[in-house]
Amino acid sequence: MLQTTLQYLPTFEFPQFRKDLGQLSMARRALRGVLLHIDLEPGETTVDTLLTMLDHFYEYPEDYRELIHDSI
Repeated sequence: MLQTTLQYLPTFEFPQFRKDLGQLSMARRALRGVLLHIDLEPGETTVDTLLTMLDHFYEYPEDYRELIHDSI
């Protein structure tokens, strides 16, 4: 009877779970926004390469601005 009762209990998402999903969604949107302007082959790019490139653009924002304006 206990097992049957547990089947019908409502399930709730825990706040931390929703926060984690929100962070993943935000990261995905931010990456997609950046990658729209960069000519990359996703199958040939590693996470390490992507992070190095993002670090470069962070240190030299003019390079990123030029890339954005060239891709429009």
